[in-house]
Amino acid sequence: MKINIEQLKCIRTLLTSLADDNIDAEWDGYLNDEDDNDLPDEIELDEIRLSFPDDQDYCHISPDDFLLYMNDIASIRRVGDTIVRTNHIVQAVISSSRMGYTGFESELSLFSFVGEGLTASVVKMPFLVGVMNAHEGRYTEDFGFGACEPYTAIEIRLTEEKDEEYLKNLIEQICFYLTDKIGVAIYPWEGPDINELYNRMDEYYDETDESEKDVNEDTAIEVKMLPPYSPLLKMFRQAKGVDDPEIQFLQYYKIIEYVSPVVAKLVAYDHLNRRLDLLPSVNRNFKYLDSILDVARKYDKDLRDDSLAEAVIVNCVDVVPLYEFLPQRMLKKVKGELKLQKDVLTDIDVNEEQVRGLQHKIATILYATRNSIVHAKSNYEETGNELSLDELEEGNRILEVIVRSIINWNQRQAEGFRL
Repeated sequence: MKINIEQLKCIRTLLTSLADDNIDAEWDGYLNDEDDNDLPDEIELDEIRLSFPDDQDYCHISPDDFLLYMNDIASIRRVGDTIVRTNHIVQAVISSSRMGYTGFESELSLFSFVGEGLTASVVKMPFLVGVMNAHEGRYTEDFGFGACEPYTAIEIRLTEEKDEEYLKNLIEQICFYLTDKIGVAIYPWEGPDINELYNRMDEYYDETDESEKDVNEDTAIEVKMLPPYSPLLKMFRQAKGVDDPEIQFLQYYKIIEYVSPVVAKLVAYDHLNRRLDLLPSVNRNFKYLDSILDVARKYDKDLRDDSLAEAVIVNCVDVVPLYEFLPQRMLKKVKGELKLQKDVLTDIDVNEEQVRGLQHKIATILYATRNSIVHAKSNYEETGNELSLDELEEGNRILEVIVRSIINWNQRQAEGFRL
């Protein structure tokens, strides 16, 4: 890009100020202190190369971005342990078990987001994080990690003021979106000990990632299209990031347990409203009053452990597509018990009774499997509905689909009932 002499002088001055925190620039070409009288009115400067303390590679930054960051640098501050911001730019360090794998950060950087008064993207070697770490001495030769190079961050550029709670929720929403798209848990770094981050990243730093996905995001995702913030997003990411299939199963199932009281209450409200709608047309006798008590009893039943999964599946999930994800042994069993004709179903292949049976069967399998894991060390008696350890990968796939449906269901609820 072309810059004028005044911009060049400004960049030189700013680079000199960074040197106080051991941040050095690779001084070459027009950045040298040569006679400005010999310079043309405009010069070509594509990038500035910065060396942060203990980094092995340069941070490459465009003159425009450098001036944008430095124009606001007087307001730089840390929010929590791993968020660094100025008045108009926020950088939140993120992590994943794949950080450091070849191409992973480049894959993340393909995503960008746009919302009212902001844009957001994923950046490798976040400048503000590096500046703050260099200033505070948060780098170490012992671990071999520098102030800027090991980090990847969600960067939010603001054109209007947003409060900290909004920004925190937005970071969670973006992490959920990236997790969902890439298939690997992406999360805001939450550890109080920054050295723990060094250790995690050191383990993966020079590895290669053989499971990269082909991601092509040509246009920015609108923030308003992201699922509204709720604890469900974080719970999904936590489950997605677990390697042990049994623990992952329990993490996914915990989301069903978390949402089930709200589902049961909404169902009870709907039944109660419909029952009360009849009041002008029926006698207010003991039978009618008993029917209202029946609604309350059904609500209590839906809150029992053995009914939680079924209540959620019935009201939040399209169960027909789940059928094909069942492990082969269970698919054969369910197929025979419900007299289904195919291994892959469409809505025209099943009647209402079979759909209801399928909802019950899948809920029973999930509940039995949950109990077999939780009570594995006690005298648990199998029911025949448990998934084996070899089948848990498919079981987790079913739960992942269910949880995605729950998140979408939650998004549709009125604000007072949304988790």
